[in-house]
Amino acid sequence: MAVIHRRQKWMYLFEPHTASRATQRVLVTIGGMQCGAHHDGVTQMRARLRQQHITEYDICATVRNPIDALVTRYIKNNLEGLGFNEWVERNKIREPLTGLWRGANTYCWYENLQGDLNHMFHRNSSNCSDFVLEHLDNDKTPGKQPWWTYPSNNMIDILLERFKPFMTMFGYEFYREGGEPRMGIHAEAVKKWCKPVRFHKP
Repeated sequence: MAVIHRRQKWMYLFEPHTASRATQRVLVTIGGMQCGAHHDGVTQMRARLRQQHITEYDICATVRNPIDALVTRYIKNNLEGLGFNEWVERNKIREPLTGLWRGANTYCWYENLQGDLNHMFHRNSSNCSDFVLEHLDNDKTPGKQPWWTYPSNNMIDILLERFKPFMTMFGYEFYREGGEPRMGIHAEAVKKWCKPVRFHKP
């Protein structure tokens, strides 16, 4: 479900595999109200709220290294026991994440979620204590190894090409460290997209 604060005009959408339950719990503590199904997007929320001025809201979401998120999705949904490369092609994966992030206008990065949330909701510039995210069992993936151990090098190249617009937009940069694949994040992208919500006053 989304978490919405009507008076302060902000809404948080929850892309799967981005610690959504832990984020929900934190936002409820500052007056957010749970609304809708767990992974509703902007279209569903507009229909539920029966209002067209949703464009006035700060609409927030969390993004994540798309290959890492895909590995989590693979582990949780690979009921046939396929290898990662085969599973990707069998399921015709072409887009990063599920697309719910497209409806937002301000973002947190999963890789720095707690810090980004504190910035987005003005915790760093007020007398309020910082948010502390609980890492709930449902937000963990038991037995998961580092994301780069699942795809072949060729599949990594394929996914980097498929996810290139998303990665460029959100500053994800692939590189190798000691021969091992890694994913960095450009600070400029975070500065551009992780904007404090306008009407929230701690």
